[in-house]
Amino acid sequence: MGHEIPADDDGVVEVLTAKSTLSRAIRQVGERSLYLLGIKESIKSASHLLTPDALRPMLTKLRDTFEWVVLDMPPAIPMSDVAEVLPFVDGALMVVRSGRTTKALIEPTVELLGAKAWGVVLNDSLINGSAYYGYYGYGKDRQRKK
Repeated sequence: MGHEIPADDDGVVEVLTAKSTLSRAIRQVGERSLYLLGIKESIKSASHLLTPDALRPMLTKLRDTFEWVVLDMPPAIPMSDVAEVLPFVDGALMVVRSGRTTKALIEPTVELLGAKAWGVVLNDSLINGSAYYGYYGYGKDRQRKK
């Protein structure tokens, strides 16, 4: 599910560069108690924006306003953006895309996240009775899938 950011709305880049404020850039999603600070335009790398002087005030204000603050970041390897943000977050979830994320990327990502790693989310995975529950012994095929 995507959420379009109108072209004239400010986003996280404008907040980090002090061209806008959080109160101006943040948007409520529908009638829910869910808010979004989007990105107006795609940028190749945000590393130059993720300085302590820019991140600390933005994250402090978000934490003061909301119970949960979730940052959706690009892949940790080969991007450096995650490493730039890690000192300012409480924890991190590693998202592994089924059939796409290579095993060779998992170990260095876990090492990068270190003690901040809260767990792993497997996404884009087919779940059906025999494949998913089979691992636990409830499905037709009780052998572990490899």
